[in-house]
Amino acid sequence: MSVSLTPSQRFHFDAYGYVLLKNILSASEVNQLKDALYRMKADPNRDQKRVYAHPQGDHHILMGNLVEYDPALLAYAAHPKLVALVEEVVGGSVRLEESEAIINCRKPDIDDQTLASRQKHPTGFHRGATPTWGCYEEEGKHHCLFVKTLAYLTDVGPDDGGTCVIPGSHRIRRKKEAVINAAIDDPTENLIHQILR
Repeated sequence: MSVSLTPSQRFHFDAYGYVLLKNILSASEVNQLKDALYRMKADPNRDQKRVYAHPQGDHHILMGNLVEYDPALLAYAAHPKLVALVEEVVGGSVRLEESEAIINCRKPDIDDQTLASRQKHPTGFHRGATPTWGCYEEEGKHHCLFVKTLAYLTDVGPDDGGTCVIPGSHRIRRKKEAVINAAIDDPTENLIHQILR
């Protein structure tokens, strides 16, 4: 199975540090993943299966070490389409370092003002790698030795939270805090991209 980014998708990744790909997973794969994750969330013995979980109330849970829990989760981590795309970005063979999932829904008691504030000032920005570590240029392409694949298994709209990125921050040689503050303070609100599905 030959899978690769189109020239425009690759340019988008090089420029912004991410690329949104639609319909990589089949509806059946999405349903199997959702079933496995909701089963894991409800499983009182999940820690005996080496899964760690960090719940934050009823509206948010982060779970990790997923691939040993259910074959569908291993199949996602080793999905031939995704592995091929990641190897293209990395520039060679890859290995799995981490497998995590978040089940998240909006707090039922969140008010509109708080929601609007969170949209303009998201929290939790972090870098997996910096331009001076783990990144290199070869044949006119930007490569990062640390890449994440994220899959939305449900629709995510502007009021639902979701992943935000600071486009181009993977290439900016400034301290993380300076990049985050510049993006949050931008009056045009163009320096933070919310990834929606």
